[in-house]
Amino acid sequence: MAFCARIRTCSNVVTRRHFSRSLSFIPTRWHRLLAFARCYATQFLTGSCVVDGDEYFASTYPAKANLVNHGITFAWVCGQTSTAVGYIQLTHLVDDQEQLHVLITGFGVEEAFRRRGFGRAMLLHVIASVPAKEIWVEVQEDNRPAMKLYIECGFVVRRKQETLARRISFP
Repeated sequence: MAFCARIRTCSNVVTRRHFSRSLSFIPTRWHRLLAFARCYATQFLTGSCVVDGDEYFASTYPAKANLVNHGITFAWVCGQTSTAVGYIQLTHLVDDQEQLHVLITGFGVEEAFRRRGFGRAMLLHVIASVPAKEIWVEVQEDNRPAMKLYIECGFVVRRKQETLARRISFP
């Protein structure tokens, strides 16, 4: 089943239709405590730690370096290599009742370190350490590993949406 449909409108304009889902999670004290314990266990078992990720993000993605000034970035440093193996980037909003809401704007794990629990541990670190009323993320529908991770961590699909993107090529 294709989630990204390609539509040709002209010879030099290509429009793509992307489907994504908005997910959210409302953590309770119990969720935060459990997330803290699981995150700490991963750090202990792998000799890893969570650090300020601005430097890692800016050096790994130089074209996006200015985004570090618009939110908080955490990086996961693997004890075996002493290098950052992934990052999670967030921004926060305060609602009318002065309650903090967090939006995950970027999340990635180096390919060689995927499927080892580092991504889950970074997400659990955010749940445990950021005092947000609600945590939001938008995921492309065809990104099944990410959808599975968020749902397993307690996120719930709140909305499905469609986005049209156009690319114009010049001869």
